Amino acid sequence: MSIETQVLVIGAGISGLKAASDLCEQGIDTVVLEARNRIGGRIHTERNTPTGNHYDLGATWFHSTMENPVFEKFINEWFEPQFAKYDDSKVGFVLDTPSGGFPNGVNFGPIVDELKYFFSNLGEDTTLQNAVVEYLKTKKTLVSQDESKYAAAVIRFAELLGGGQWDMISAKYSWGPFNGRDAFNTLGYDSVLGKLVEKIPQDKIILNAVVSTVEKIQSSDSIKVTTKEGKTYTCRYLVVTLPLGVLKMSNIDPTVEGAIKFIPELPENITRNFSKTHFAPISKVIVEYEKAFWPDNEKFLVLQVPNNDDLDLDKTYTATTYGDFSTKPKSKAFEFPCLVSNFDAVRGVPALMFLLPAQPTKELESSENPQEFGYQLVAPIIKKITGLEELPKPKFVLTTNWGTDPYSRGAITTCAPGDLFVNDALIEGFGNIRFAGEGTIAQGRACAHGAYLSGEREASTAFAFSLAPHRLATVLNNMVENFEEIKSKFVNAGQEHVFKYWDTLTNDEQCKFLQQLSKIDDPSLFMRDVTDAILYSSSVSGSKEYTQLPASSFQSTISCEREQLAKWENQGLQLIKEGKVGIILMAGGQGTRLGSSAPKGCYDVGLPSRKSLFQIQIERMRRLETLAGGDLILYIMTSGPTRQTTEEFFAKNGYFGWNKEKIVFFNQGTLPAVDLTGEKLLIGEDRCSLVESPDGNGGLYKAIHDNGIIEDMMNKGIEHVHMYCVDNILVKVGDPIFIGYSTSNQFDVATKVVRKNEASEKVGLIVLDKSANKPCVIEYSEISKDLSEAKDDTDSSLLKLRAANIVNHYYNVQFLAKMIPQWIKSRNFLPYHIAKKKIPCIDIETDEFVRPVDNNGIKLEQFIFDVFPSVDLAKFGCLEVPREDEFSPLKNAPGSGRDCPETCKLDSLKRSTLWVLNNGGRLSSPEALVEVSPLASYAGEGLADVDGKVYKNDFILN
Repeated sequence: MSIETQVLVIGAGISGLKAASDLCEQGIDTVVLEARNRIGGRIHTERNTPTGNHYDLGATWFHSTMENPVFEKFINEWFEPQFAKYDDSKVGFVLDTPSGGFPNGVNFGPIVDELKYFFSNLGEDTTLQNAVVEYLKTKKTLVSQDESKYAAAVIRFAELLGGGQWDMISAKYSWGPFNGRDAFNTLGYDSVLGKLVEKIPQDKIILNAVVSTVEKIQSSDSIKVTTKEGKTYTCRYLVVTLPLGVLKMSNIDPTVEGAIKFIPELPENITRNFSKTHFAPISKVIVEYEKAFWPDNEKFLVLQVPNNDDLDLDKTYTATTYGDFSTKPKSKAFEFPCLVSNFDAVRGVPALMFLLPAQPTKELESSENPQEFGYQLVAPIIKKITGLEELPKPKFVLTTNWGTDPYSRGAITTCAPGDLFVNDALIEGFGNIRFAGEGTIAQGRACAHGAYLSGEREASTAFAFSLAPHRLATVLNNMVENFEEIKSKFVNAGQEHVFKYWDTLTNDEQCKFLQQLSKIDDPSLFMRDVTDAILYSSSVSGSKEYTQLPASSFQSTISCEREQLAKWENQGLQLIKEGKVGIILMAGGQGTRLGSSAPKGCYDVGLPSRKSLFQIQIERMRRLETLAGGDLILYIMTSGPTRQTTEEFFAKNGYFGWNKEKIVFFNQGTLPAVDLTGEKLLIGEDRCSLVESPDGNGGLYKAIHDNGIIEDMMNKGIEHVHMYCVDNILVKVGDPIFIGYSTSNQFDVATKVVRKNEASEKVGLIVLDKSANKPCVIEYSEISKDLSEAKDDTDSSLLKLRAANIVNHYYNVQFLAKMIPQWIKSRNFLPYHIAKKKIPCIDIETDEFVRPVDNNGIKLEQFIFDVFPSVDLAKFGCLEVPREDEFSPLKNAPGSGRDCPETCKLDSLKRSTLWVLNNGGRLSSPEALVEVSPLASYAGEGLADVDGKVYKNDFILN
């Protein structure tokens, strides 16, 4: 007889226990199946030792304590702060040199810092060894041979957690961002587990339950899970927390111990990335003595110093296949990096713990006597630390076996060159089968708190899946009544076809579909709005007369006096200092035209630093905060397809040094797609959804309203907002000149523009609608040839209508609070615009899913500037800025020659090179270009030190 539960969790590690704890707290029936005879997974506190002293064989530290929720709970809620100890106040380096340390006078610290920076900004990934050599090539005679060797020795410490030697591990992901110090858990990590199981009924955690199969029942939404003993469990939602090593083995050979057979097999979007993710074996050797006889350093870093053959600057070293040690000599002390934790200094226990990398781990775990092998391996290190030739006999030795344990098959997730940091498909899941664990999340990946956060994520997702009994009952009870009401509205709108597959849907699918359909309050009105949009797109506007904005609404920084610019800038900086300025970043678009499915902000245009657009813009804000002496709050609007990836990208990169508490992510909305006639809504592949797409930049206003952004701004004291698009590499985020211009003139809305120089340039223009005396934007197709070529009345070298729109705005927050409810309520303010596209959908004639080769439908969008006519002219401003200084968008594919990665890179380097020259710097050749980090200068200031210095091409000025 099958045991039924709402949620089933496979694995009682920290991710599984956190998911179960949260779900049980919400009243959701949850069962946890654990293959071992204990909870914890790769958290295992051994308390049964000869002396009674406990030792963590798995997780030991709280890592990245600036963003570690487990650490915060440990010191603030669960226990007292003294039970977590920072163990980095006294660290010793141990090398196989006569002194046991570094030679005197070797200054390797700054080189190590530069190497880490160099790795994090790599374009194409490579091995750690090749990246070190590549860096040293750029320095040549600036770094001595000793400095190169010993800096490389420190950098090779990444091998410890990288799962291999430096010729097989990723350089890009070898050293992550610094997100806080590490703190030692002196109580034992099982103390954390104890807090999590408090919320889980004891009979809901089943030990010794080795799962053999997971089967989706095709006739229902249920999942059947079978154990090795033949017991079956049925659930509506499954959270799988298998370690990556076991999950990958489940795809290779599901019959081996610990692996699971999935029926149907895991989807290809998950399994195809298994080759781009790796799982590292690392191990511990713990040696306890009668008493301590070593120095009182809290920890020792044992380093392997590379020889000269390893750092030949004329070579590109061939990468070794990840995890292949067959050609490597057997491990010996000082020929691999090692971390030694001094338990006497940290806990008052006379023991040393050695953390070993992959190769010695494999040899240790495969040896006949791991304790003897482990001790012989680390004894030379103890001798070097203590200076003793003969060591006292240990009381006992402990070793670990995570790599050979069939229920772990390794210790932590890691990366070979070219790997994915995280397999995003595991985050997306497989319908109602979801995944958690340290390898399924960017923030805290490979750490206990990452696993904890992933469990929290999946509990939240499960709850949102209508699993709460009261929510599900409510939905089911009201379904028939709601269905008839909603269906009637859609039938009256001529859209009865959307219910063609209703009777084939499951209850959950019907609920999901009704929730989507209910968002369209009046389908008939919506379809009329679509018809209006189609008619408007085919009409030619000839009735309106356009001219320039009046001088009261227009200024140009190109011709403005420096004193005026300085006044505006000072006013803007003062408002930032007072905390009254917020930033809205529109970042919902994907880099589809660029050949990338990632959010466009993640794109690297090829600067020498290899920084993404996101990193450039965040660093520019950090510099602006330094100049102003205040804080900015950043609101990032993403879309459904980009939200998760964007947040993961920020977390993976440590928020680029920005305080994550000052970032608010929110999603723009969507609009249904229709066929080319505008008469029929399109149905999605799953037959239980309408095809939707993001609602355009004009959707910002509804997204602000629906996500409570105005209320958040007011609560934080924000009165002024700068809004911009992520694709502009030259954007001056939070530009104090623009803020000062807008506020000193008491504008409600203002916009930046660049000068249109050629009449044929296809850009929208900010103009005055003379008949209404209102500002507006017109597209190039809306004005006559004569008007587009007309010259300025006072300067015949300029076009009359030249204020090119770059979607870069200022808003007064009080004005937004008043107007947004009106804007989003009426199509008079925000009409739909159409874009004919190739839209995958169900062909309702053939019932087949089609991927068309020609345009078959219309996507709708709204434009952010369509609300401009609702702004009083006296309250509207327009500031012209130099194009070469502030606008270079990334829109087109590489090699297209315009608004593409190459032009963005060139424009950025030209601007920063000009800053260097203006401050007295010189170039080694006429064609040389220099990159100035946004952290070094916001707009050309702060560069006095370059005076008289000569810079080579691609130099990075940090």
